[in-house]
Amino acid sequence: MDYDIVTSADEGYAHFIKNLAANCLQIFNKKLIVYDLGLLEETKKTIEADYIEFKTSEEYKAINSKNSIRATHKPRCILDYFHRAQGKFLFLDADCLFVRRPNFPDADVCLTFRIYSEQTKSDFAKNGIINSGVIFIDPTSAHKNDTELLLKEWISRCEINQDSTDQKTLSDILLSLKEKKHPDAICYYNESSIKLLRSELYNDVKRKTGDILHFKAASRRKEKMQEYVFFCKMTKFIFLIHAYLGINKTLLFLKRKINPGRYERRYVQEMRNYE
Repeated sequence: MDYDIVTSADEGYAHFIKNLAANCLQIFNKKLIVYDLGLLEETKKTIEADYIEFKTSEEYKAINSKNSIRATHKPRCILDYFHRAQGKFLFLDADCLFVRRPNFPDADVCLTFRIYSEQTKSDFAKNGIINSGVIFIDPTSAHKNDTELLLKEWISRCEINQDSTDQKTLSDILLSLKEKKHPDAICYYNESSIKLLRSELYNDVKRKTGDILHFKAASRRKEKMQEYVFFCKMTKFIFLIHAYLGINKTLLFLKRKINPGRYERRYVQEMRNYE
């Protein structure tokens, strides 16, 4: 499966962009596409990537009342690339790293359900049932008009609620759909299909089992940044990372069998409490 890899960043995320661009060349042998939210020209000259200049207000960096970054630029960038793209594309946060090429299911949109450790009523209430750090889009499908409507509603909701985040507003749209929401579920926005993927593989914020590792909040937390720097260095020895992830996947499989209420079906009761 071929797809473009797209992200966004300002100068504060230049370090992440540099590593993600090198990572994309290593894993995919293709350039990262970066929505430039304020990178210095000197910085861009040092990073092998393609850039799209994108004007946005500073509010996307704001922290809301629940201590979450609003990231309201994201749906605008995605809609812009939706109109530019010649094929499928993956939009991910700059603080992610690939350890292998992920294959995405056949759907108009793929989102990632919260990882098992974050499947609690309080986590759902704080910032939604999904993690928007990894989003896969097919702008070439027969239902692209409905996908575009979804993206436009996402933008509209971000603009209306000045305290919300891109993640919470997209989650709220999902919750308004009639289908049940859980890992591996398929929902429909009109005719556009939305597949909910497992974060353990596609958006691994625990950095234990995934094809995409997400170092969420590394820019704000010293210990996360240290872990991120270590993994960046270890990508030179990708076979060791694969071995480490393989062991953890086996352990997670066993944990799901032994304690399904914690590792496999935790969301069931928590979703009832939340909804």
